[in-house]
This record gives sequence, C-alpha cells and structure tokens, in this order.
Amino acid sequence: MVRSLRLLLIEHDEGGRRAIRAAIAASEEPVTLIEALDEAAAERQLASTDFDCVLIDATLPGGDPFRLLERASRAATILLTHQADRNAAERALQRGAQDYLVRSTIHAGMLLRSIRYAIERKRATELRVQLQHSDRLASLGQLAASVAHEINNPVTYVASNLDFLHQDLAQICGLITDLRAMAATEASPERKSALEQLLKRHEADRLERDLPTLRDENAAGLQRIVAIVKKLRSFSRIGPSVTENIDTAELVVSACQMAEHEIRHRARLRIDVAQAAPIQGDRGELHQVLTNLLLNAVQAIPGDDQHPHEIKVAVKAHHGRVRISVSDTGVGIPPHVLPKIFEPFFTTKQEQGTGLGLAICAEIVKKHGGTIEVESELGRGTTFTVNLLAAQTRERPLEAPMVPEVRSVEPGTDDLAHVAPRLRLLVIDDEAMILKTYRRLLKDHDLQLVDCGREALRLIGEDPDFDGILCDLMMPDLDGCSFHRQVAELAPELLPRIVFCTGGAFTPRALEFVATLTTPLLEKPIGWPALSQIVAQWRRERLLRRPYPEVPPAVQLKAISNPGLEVRKV
Repeated sequence: MVRSLRLLLIEHDEGGRRAIRAAIAASEEPVTLIEALDEAAAERQLASTDFDCVLIDATLPGGDPFRLLERASRAATILLTHQADRNAAERALQRGAQDYLVRSTIHAGMLLRSIRYAIERKRATELRVQLQHSDRLASLGQLAASVAHEINNPVTYVASNLDFLHQDLAQICGLITDLRAMAATEASPERKSALEQLLKRHEADRLERDLPTLRDENAAGLQRIVAIVKKLRSFSRIGPSVTENIDTAELVVSACQMAEHEIRHRARLRIDVAQAAPIQGDRGELHQVLTNLLLNAVQAIPGDDQHPHEIKVAVKAHHGRVRISVSDTGVGIPPHVLPKIFEPFFTTKQEQGTGLGLAICAEIVKKHGGTIEVESELGRGTTFTVNLLAAQTRERPLEAPMVPEVRSVEPGTDDLAHVAPRLRLLVIDDEAMILKTYRRLLKDHDLQLVDCGREALRLIGEDPDFDGILCDLMMPDLDGCSFHRQVAELAPELLPRIVFCTGGAFTPRALEFVATLTTPLLEKPIGWPALSQIVAQWRRERLLRRPYPEVPPAVQLKAISNPGLEVRKV
C-alpha cells in the first residue's frame, strides 16, 4: 500500500488554493492536503506535523516566503508565483527551495511530478550533507586522537621525571632536617654558628616549606593534563574499550566541567549526586554520553533569552540501577519530533547539527546494558534520563582488552629481584626523551634502546635472545603492526614477549591490530607501577624458560663436605 503524501499549501488566495486542489484531485496518487491561509497558521502546522512537501505562495500578504522556506526546511519546498522571474527562482533555490513553479503552467501531472522531484532532490541533498558531516566527524575524531597522542608523549617523560624529582626532594628535605638537628646538638659555638649560617644562606626554611607544595602543585597540574588528554580521547571516539568500576559522582562532575564554559553563558548549573552509586563500563564512552546531553541542553536554551534558565544533573540509585538525568528549561521538543531524535542523521539544527550525537549516545547506553529516555514539553524544557546497571549488580561485564594489574611498587624494586637475574630488554620509541625515561625506570636491566623499528629488527636478527620488548605502537618508519608481522617471520618465539605502548592515536589499521593482541597494551603516560608488572611477568617467564645453569659437581661437594676434606674433580 502506497503511503499518502502529506502536503502543506500556504496560500492566501482562494482561487490559487482551488487550482492546487483540482490538480491534486485529478491525479490518482493518495494525498493528504492541509491548507494554511497565512504565516501564523503555517508556522503552527509546521510545528505540529511532519510534511513531505510544502508549497509556499511567493506573494503571501504580510508574510515572508523566504522565512517560511527556512521554517519548512525539514520538508521539500516549492515556491509558487504568478509570473516567471529568473532572479526570484535562483534566490528561492539558494534559500533552500527544491523547485519554483509558475501558477499558469500548473496541471495535474506536472504538479505531482514536481512534488516527487522536490522530495527526491531534498533526500539527495540530505544524504550528501550527512556524508559530509560523517567525514568531518571522522576527521575531527582522528585529529583529536592525534593531538592526544602528541601530548601524551611529553607527558610520559615529564611524569617520570617528576617521580624521580619527588624522591630527590624528599632527600633534600631530609638533609635539611639532619643539618638542623646537627646544629641543635653541636657543642662548639663556632661550628653551631657555621651550620646555622649555612642553613640560612641556602634558605633552608623556605625550601623545606615550599618544595613539598611545589611538588604537589606540579603533580596536580600534570594530572589535569592527563585528564584533558583522556577527554580528548573520549571525544575522538577512537581507541579500545576499557571496562572499569566508575565513580558516578566523579564522572558527572567531570562531564559538567567539560561543558561548563558553554553552560555558564546561558544557564545556572545544579548538580545532585548525593545518591550516586558506582557503575561499570567504559569511562570515556559514558563521559561522551553525558557531555553530549549537557551540550544539547545548552543548545535548547535561547542565547538571547532574558529569563533565567537552569540545567540540572541528578543521580539516583533505584533497585540495582543508577539513573542519571539531565534537565533543562529550554524550548522543548515538538511531540512529532520526539520519536525521531535517536535516529542517525536526524537533526533540527540544520547546518549546525550532524544528527549523530543522540544516535551515538543511544548506541553507547545500549552497549552498556542500559536505556535512555526523554520527556519534553514545549516551552518548559526537556529531561533525558540514562538508566544503567549499578556495578555490583552487573550480570555480564563488557569485553575489554587485556591490561596489566597495577600495584604500587617503588621504582627500581621488584618482588622477584632477589631470585631473577638482570633481563635483556629491547625498547623501541621514536621519542628520544621517552627512551631516556625508560633508561631511568629500567636501570637495573640490560637495555638496547633504539628509535626506529628497522634498527630493532636488525638487532633481533643478530641476536634474538631478548627477555622482553617494549615497542611504541605508532612510529613513522615502521609502525607496531608491521614490526609485529616481521618479528613473526624473523623470531616468532619473541611474539609473546612484545608489549606495545600507545599515546592514543589509533588508525583503523591499528585498531584492528590491537583487537588481535593477547599481550598487554600500555597507555602513555607510562609510570613504574604499570611497567613493574610487565617486568615481573618477564622475570617469571625467564625463570620458567631458562633456569639457572646447574652447579658443577665439585662445587656441590665442597658445599656439603667437611671443610678439611679435599675433593678432587674427576
């Protein structure tokens, strides 16, 4: 059964309306025709109903046909005029109309053909715009991932250097304390005075007071950079999914901070996380959902509205679920639009919208075993509610790539250090400063540091006896995927000992490769706690793979014989 075409005719003249009715009646196609005599009536119809095509009188008294073209932009539009005017026709097409008809030429077959043509042209235009938006979104996501990668590399060695500086600062403060104690107990007045002058000259009081503060401020600043990079990676929608227990209150506050700059210009923000319970899932993806809902709430509030507006984010735990609601006091969503808002590429923002934001949000929530609901009232506002399972009641965890267990271990220490020998390690990274970081972190092992994959392959070809290999995933000359493939041909026994590191720039090829890995993937910035777990695993594997050489019999006999007994080796 053919669906009836829904047409809106905006026409003030009864003769003009009668002619259109006659042309439609003469056709055999099912058509539902609604008529509006003026601009106000037309706007009411456009706000309450979806139309396939809108026919607009170019000479509507007291109305602006080009403004109506913009209001009717979700439908195909045709401008009706009494005489041919090339300039007016071009202007109409530039403003969004799909066709331009002179009334005297309209007849039954031609009118319906023009309507069908306008509808198809509108669909083709929308598809082209959708593809352009998709391409821009993908490019923007890749750009965000690349920026995150470039920031992560220097953050890696800055974070490592700060760890070592923290230890050095502790020693400096300890030295000051010891010098002050020596001065207090010194019996010689001259030496006591000399120590006190020494402490004063080097501003020991200020150093002891300020150094811990500077250390903590630097650490806090670095954590902010790391958090920003994580947000960039969340925005990029690129990278492997990582499942973890999430503090819902912290997640909500972080998303609000991300959108705060946009919110504060249009509304007051209220946050209620008193009843927040933990959830389990991918932090970046859920952060993306909340940020998108907050930005949608901002965009629903008119920028020039003088009335006070509010955006509220609330979290409630209810029967094993966590309900996160984002409410605004904006313009609301028309009832006929509500069923479509989660459809890909559906948007009411025209050129400013991609029509993908809410569709992606719905897909992410569904992936996490949850639901997303919306309630809206025109002129009163909208509330989106995300329902997720609380962490302790989740029936099935999301699949996540293998990551090392992280424990707090001091740099240079390991629980197998007293039984395992030094490891022979190969480290590959195109950042010279990161190689220096690895040299400090792995100072107790025999290292081969190289800045390109091809040099690493040459070393493996000469002597493949490496206990472990750390390799950057994204390198200019030979990336991790290609390096892994060539090692499989050159020395396949090394594959289980390769651990890749990444700063977050995942190409589609790299994503496909990462999905096949059975070894851990370390994310930059890489600190000693995570790295120590990798080293410990390599130690265990070496002990199983290459036990220590047997002790010569003569040595065994000497160890168990009487000291005075001479033993000869036979």
